[in-house]
Amino acid sequence: EAIEAKLKKGEAELNAKQAELAKKQTELEKLLDSLDPEGKTQDELDKEAAEAELNKKVESLQNKVADLEKEISNLEILLGGADSEDDTAALQNKLAAKQAELAKKQTELEKLLDNLDPEGKTQDELDKEAAEAELDKKADELQNKVADLEKEISNLEILLGGADPEDDTAALQNKLATKKAEFEKTQKELDAALNELGPDGDEEETPAPAPAPKPEQPAPAPAPKPEQPAPAPAPKPEQPAPAPAPKPEQPAPAPAP
Repeated sequence: EAIEAKLKKGEAELNAKQAELAKKQTELEKLLDSLDPEGKTQDELDKEAAEAELNKKVESLQNKVADLEKEISNLEILLGGADSEDDTAALQNKLAAKQAELAKKQTELEKLLDNLDPEGKTQDELDKEAAEAELDKKADELQNKVADLEKEISNLEILLGGADPEDDTAALQNKLATKKAEFEKTQKELDAALNELGPDGDEEETPAPAPAPKPEQPAPAPAPKPEQPAPAPAPKPEQPAPAPAPKPEQPAPAPAP
């Protein structure tokens, strides 16, 4: 009995510890969710914090460089407009100091930009690339899911096609309808992801629609044939000139006596 009592006591203590552990785990999960609702790892959060700090420093240095460039420009204008008799040594010294400070700040800025992105991309470009990578990943997952659903639908259709008329195929038909609905939904999500990726994504480009056939041009009317000149009328046969009327015969002169 003593052993049994000890076992029960130990079991009760174990249950209490497990309950306490579950409670602490729940509290921990809530804390983690409040820290990062997107479920990022601590490494990702640390990296983002470091990048944010670098971005802040870059912005500060860029503003400082812009201010120095403006000061240098103003000093150069003053020196350019000074008379030859003026003592410009102080201005020249100030200009040299500002130029040295500008060179130093530009070097610091270049190093920070290299740390942010060795390829010299802007933050907007980096954000865009990250978003495209996420979309690519989502599109790949959806493409795989679509392929799996197509295979399942094909198998179900084969099963239904080979079923005997006496078989109860209601369950198969319901499953097929469910898979088809899921397939259509997934296909729409995939199309949306591919459209969002745009023509630069990995998706196959939709072939351009074939140009509409042009309306047939009516065959050109045949060129009018040149009119044949009317045949010249055949020349009428010449009428013979009328024979001259016979002159009346002159009486022969009477013989002389």
